[in-house]
Amino acid sequence: METKRLILAIALSMVVIIGYQMLFPPQVANKNITNVNTQENINGNQLQTNDNRQVPVNPIAKKKEETVLNNKTETVKTAETKVAETIKLIKIDSENFTAEFTNKGAALKSFVLKKYMDDNKPEKNNLDLVSKQARTENEVLPFHFSTFDDRDVNNNIYKDANSTLYQVEKIENDNNTKLIFKYTKGATQVSKTFVIYEHSYVIGIDTEIITNGKKIPAPYIFGPELGNNLRPESMMYTLKGFNGTDVEDATFQSMKPGYMPFGKANGYRFHWGAFDTTYFSVIFKFNQSDRDARIMSYVDELIDREGKKTRKNYLIATNPTKVFMGPKEERILANTAEQFNFTEINQVINYGFSWFAPIAKIMLKGINFIYEKILNFGNYGWAIVIFTIFLKLLLFPLTYKSSVSMAKMQTIQPKMKALKKKYKNQKDPAQRKAMNEELMALYKTEKVNPAGGCLPMLLQMPILFAFFMLLRNAINVRHEEWILWIKDLSQLDPYYVLPILMGLTQIILAKMSPSGGDANQKKMMTYMMPIVITFVVMNLASGLTLYWFVSNLLQLGQQHYINKKIYQQKKDTDKEMKAAKKKKGVKRI
Repeated sequence: METKRLILAIALSMVVIIGYQMLFPPQVANKNITNVNTQENINGNQLQTNDNRQVPVNPIAKKKEETVLNNKTETVKTAETKVAETIKLIKIDSENFTAEFTNKGAALKSFVLKKYMDDNKPEKNNLDLVSKQARTENEVLPFHFSTFDDRDVNNNIYKDANSTLYQVEKIENDNNTKLIFKYTKGATQVSKTFVIYEHSYVIGIDTEIITNGKKIPAPYIFGPELGNNLRPESMMYTLKGFNGTDVEDATFQSMKPGYMPFGKANGYRFHWGAFDTTYFSVIFKFNQSDRDARIMSYVDELIDREGKKTRKNYLIATNPTKVFMGPKEERILANTAEQFNFTEINQVINYGFSWFAPIAKIMLKGINFIYEKILNFGNYGWAIVIFTIFLKLLLFPLTYKSSVSMAKMQTIQPKMKALKKKYKNQKDPAQRKAMNEELMALYKTEKVNPAGGCLPMLLQMPILFAFFMLLRNAINVRHEEWILWIKDLSQLDPYYVLPILMGLTQIILAKMSPSGGDANQKKMMTYMMPIVITFVVMNLASGLTLYWFVSNLLQLGQQHYINKKIYQQKKDTDKEMKAAKKKKGVKRI
């Protein structure tokens, strides 16, 4: 009975609550900003409003406020509109970069890195990560809203937001600078807040777009280039997204023109998304509780004046909370991940297969240690040379064993050929079995392991490949000189001296190294392969070629020592066997 009464009481309560809400619906608060006709007193410390209220102004913040272009003061329209009437550029000077924002569309006009130069020649300038193509007549600047999706019902709002002159407020603290861009037009209010952190490459982002009392998504743009670099790899812009486990990526060149979603994680939702190149990246961070956060791409294929196809590539990051704009340097990325909770941001660096990455990072620490602690003159070329010597010493037990095994195999080649001649009919299972048994007996007698030359090489391959990927992607060698003509270890050798020297040492090494097979195979391995490898490395970074050349020189010394030792041993063994046979023959007489 008590249970029935309780159920009845709950039901009656629900009826009363629902009925009350139907009869007396709640009033929706007007989220539009109150219209106040405000005039700034330039020389004073107060603002005078139309209702005679005095609003205090921070004199320090006022002193630091940026000047308006053409020396015109910013006025605010009355009634339902609150926008600026003059284009205003706001410069932020931090420890690592100088950024310039414009109040037209509340966008980023330039982002110049203080510690990194561009690839212009002969005179280099500090690298600006904002593309020159973005600063054209029809500006599509970073941090504008995307208008690329014609089906989006909010497209007109985004277009208007990109062309409107925002009111701007600048607040400076010891550790950061805050820029607040706002405007109001009728039923639409837009607010963009950027927080520039002093000792990092990170900008905090807080966006609110309200139209007719409803908040809509904020799709931020970045593109169509990154850094205005002139090197070939700068054309291979990559779109990346971290899904919580792995990085999904695709080059813009492989994408079809148009506006499309990217990735498969969580319905195209990621922890972060990046517009990426070899050495620099712009990485947007998302709040995982935001269901609207996602990555999209837009590829615009155009025809230039010469009739050639050109591509403009854009990353669209919806509702980002922060953005990293800077170098892909391990220590900088590690500090960013820790300070701003950028999950696994270091995975933006591509070291190949995931199990190579730890090896590559250890080796990078080794090169940096040599560069910073051992070499007082700070030359990454010599740091690579010294580390190559150290790596060769570390791998010596493996390479030595491999080379010895190959040399021993070469010494028994005549006996192996004799066995093959003895058992000519290889198709006969009985003969093939008998030959294999004699071969195994020969290996045992001569103490040779036929796999001895391959296994050590397989064990050292991960280390060698990780080093290859390290030098290919490490920003540490970018614009670093070695000697004379090598002015940039991350660029190809302009005179191809190192590739040619590497090719010659490769040929000499091939001639010194024992090899099986017929005469044609030997010629191919001795001459053709080194020539092919030389042409391949001609267009690779000179730092990689330097490593390969030094490694070949060290291998030549090692091979010379092994050949001398093994063949001397073989010579001594043959001499002893002949002496034993001769002695045996004398006894029989």
